[in-house]
Amino acid sequence: MSQKVSPFMGGLGIDATSKFEIQSNATVTVGDGTTTGNVVIGGKVGIGTTSPVYPLVVQDANPRLQLLASGTNVGTSGILFGDADTAVRGQINYTHSDDELSFIVNAQERMRIDASGNLGIGTDSPSTTLDVAGDVSLGTNSSNTITLTGSIDLGTL
Repeated sequence: MSQKVSPFMGGLGIDATSKFEIQSNATVTVGDGTTTGNVVIGGKVGIGTTSPVYPLVVQDANPRLQLLASGTNVGTSGILFGDADTAVRGQINYTHSDDELSFIVNAQERMRIDASGNLGIGTDSPSTTLDVAGDVSLGTNSSNTITLTGSIDLGTL
């Protein structure tokens, strides 16, 4: 730490420029350690960087974030996307009890990957490797587009 003016305890202190500092070996607990506390930060947070350009920046050779449910095989972990008009418009959710990953867009589920690896688009219960509820278009323009609608059975190829 740079020139501490007001040391607290175990790696915490105020430096000569009145910045609060936490040394890399310090542990900070908000609340009493058994209940949830709140940390409100009015600026940007950098983990592994001193110059974050976004509200949260994690910099590392292999950066990862972990959302860890407190129970065993219960609950849903997720990332929520919203704006000033609607707090939650999009989501990426992992349901622990079903081992499924779902994607919510415009407040509706649009895609799901189930525990078997089946991908459902437009369905929340995919029954095959790729299960699409709705029209499928392949190609880049009208001259090479294949459109599949309804039930189509190509048989054994």
